[in-house]
Amino acid sequence: MKISFEDTSKDVRELLALVGREADAAGVHAFLVGGVVRDMLLKRTSVDVDVVVEGDGHAFARRLSGVFGVEPLLHQQFKTAVLKLPQGGVLDVVTARSETYPRPGALPVIEQAGISADLFRRDFSVNAIAVSLNEDRLGEISNACGGIDDIEKKIIRVMHDQSFLDDPTRILRAVRYAARFGFKIEAHTLLLMKEAIAGCALSTVTPVRYFHEFRRIFFEKDPLVALNTLHHLGGVLYFVWNRDVIELMRSAIDYKAVDAVSDPWILFLMCMCASGEMEAVDRVLVDFGLPKDVKQKVAEALQFQTVLDMLVRDQDADITRFCMEARAFFYLKAEDASVKRILKESLVK
Repeated sequence: MKISFEDTSKDVRELLALVGREADAAGVHAFLVGGVVRDMLLKRTSVDVDVVVEGDGHAFARRLSGVFGVEPLLHQQFKTAVLKLPQGGVLDVVTARSETYPRPGALPVIEQAGISADLFRRDFSVNAIAVSLNEDRLGEISNACGGIDDIEKKIIRVMHDQSFLDDPTRILRAVRYAARFGFKIEAHTLLLMKEAIAGCALSTVTPVRYFHEFRRIFFEKDPLVALNTLHHLGGVLYFVWNRDVIELMRSAIDYKAVDAVSDPWILFLMCMCASGEMEAVDRVLVDFGLPKDVKQKVAEALQFQTVLDMLVRDQDADITRFCMEARAFFYLKAEDASVKRILKESLVK
C-alpha cells in the first residue's frame, strides 16, 4: 500500500523530496511517521514534520542542517534532533528506537532499533504509521500496528496493556485525540485507562510532566470536550473541577474571550484555578514549574472580586495595569452590564 503526497502543500512536498534524496545519498532509510501521517490520511493540515531514520538520526540531522543552513538541536538521551526550518515550521529527526521503562511513570531507556520496533513503542495505533521517503520505496506504508484500520473505524487504541502504566500522560493524550478527531476510545483501551487511574498511575508522574501534557488540551478547538472526559475518568488532578469552572470555560469559548488575548491557554488556566484557594493555587503553579510572569497573571485574575467591586464604584478606574488575560477573566466573571461593557472595550486590540 502506498500514499500520495499530492494533497500536501508544495513546501511539504519539496521538504519530503529533499529528505528522501539526502537519505538515499547517506545510505539510510528515512520514514515520515506519527501525527503528520495520521493527519494526511484524515485530510488535515500538520504544521510540523517528523522523520524517523534507521541508523544514526543525529548524523542525518547534521547532514540536513548543512543543507538548510541551520543549527540542529540535539537531544542525546532520546536520540532526537530538532531543526527550525528557514521557510518556517519544524523538522524532527529521530533515530528509530525501542523503549523500556525502568519503573511506572519514569522516562524511558532508549535503544537503537528498526522502524517496526519504533512503531510498536508509540502511544496509539493511529500514530504508529510510517511512510517511506527513499526513492525506491517512496510512499510505501508500514501499517503493522493497524493504525489505518483504526482511523477508518474512528477509534483510539493503545498499543499494549502496559502502556498507561509505562507513561500515564498517555491518558491525557487519549482524551485529547478522541476529542480532536471525534473518535471513540476503544473499549479495552478505556478499561486500561480506568484501571491505571484507579491505581493512581498519574501520581507517578511529576506535576511538571502532568501539566506539560494537560496544557495541550487548552490548545484544542473546544478544550471542554476532552476535559469533561478526563474528569469522568478521574484524571483531572491538582484543580477543582466544578460547574463554575465549566461555565467559565464555556463562556470563554462561546463569547470569544480567547480571541482577545495573546495566550488563550493562560485564560483557560485562570478558569481552572478560579475555584481553588489562593494558597493552594500558588503551590500548584510552583509545582508545575510555571514562569514567574504566568504565575503573576493568574494572581491578577484571582483578584477579580476586588476589581469588579472597584469598577461598580468607579467606572473610570484604571484597569490597564492588569494583563489582557486577567481583564478577559474579569469580563467572564462580571455580572453588571456596564462593568462588562467597560471590560469588553478594554480588550479591543
